[in-house]
This record gives sequence, structure tokens and C-alpha cells, in this order.
Amino acid sequence: MATDYGSVTSHTALLAKALEIPAVVALREATPNLRQGDPILIDGTRGILILNPNEEDLAQYQRFADERKTIE
Repeated sequence: MATDYGSVTSHTALLAKALEIPAVVALREATPNLRQGDPILIDGTRGILILNPNEEDLAQYQRFADERKTIE
């Protein structure tokens, strides 16, 4: 989930945390730049959204996801 408004205590943030869904709130001007079908990466840990991630971004986040699965 990604929203332009909200805070770490907003309904969106709390719901995402409870459901273990990546989310970023308070992006401000991000959603007007998004179009349906645009590839994005949501990094809830760092609070960023990456629009049109490149191969390096995808590989980095895949490694992160793989490491997290190993830990869990």
C-alpha cells in the first residue's frame, strides 16, 4: 500500500503492519506520478517507493526478501 497522506499511526499503516503488507504513508506527491500497470517497489522499512525499478533494484530487494524468509 502507498498513500500520499497519513502517519505511522494512521489506519493504513496499522492495518498494513498487522497484515504484514509493505506500506508507505505520507508520500505527498507520489501517486499523481503513478499510472496503472507501472512497476513499483514499496520499501516499508525505509519508507520509500521506487517507480520503475531497474534490474539492480529488483535484485537487491529480491536478496532482501530471500534473507528475510531465511530468518523467519
